[in-house]
Amino acid sequence: MIRNLIVYFLLIVSGIVLQTNIIPELISPRAVPDILLIISVAGALKFSKIDGLLISFLCGLISDFATGLVVGPQAAGNLIACLTIQVFSKHVYANKYLSLAILAGGAVLVKELSSNLIVNIFSPTDNFSDRFSYLLEILPLEIIVTSILAPFVIRLFRKRVSTKV
Repeated sequence: MIRNLIVYFLLIVSGIVLQTNIIPELISPRAVPDILLIISVAGALKFSKIDGLLISFLCGLISDFATGLVVGPQAAGNLIACLTIQVFSKHVYANKYLSLAILAGGAVLVKELSSNLIVNIFSPTDNFSDRFSYLLEILPLEIIVTSILAPFVIRLFRKRVSTKV
């Protein structure tokens, strides 16, 4: 159990560092993969529903704090994406690279749409069309980049973490 906590901590810290500092320098800052969401997807696929939701919520909350924006939408988006992954992973053989990439891309789509919807509900402003056009411009790139990276991170997660929490 202590080993798993250390591995989670190291994965989340390295995910934050990669997502906020290193990858935006290597790739266009507009198409940064959501590594914390990938860790959430890996937890949703590996553990029970409650444990997967807990990992997902913590990753989303850390993502909220790392972005410096409103606290809550990323955490809620991660929870909704995790629940979606848990439902669909029962119907998909989530052990192949292509199926992991599709699940991760779907998780990005669900997370971004739900978190943006939450932000628009709780902070109604006139710039909804600006946010929506920005989302349409950035979301396909983020889905592609995250889908390419996700199978490798999920495989690494499966090798390093045991199922005992």
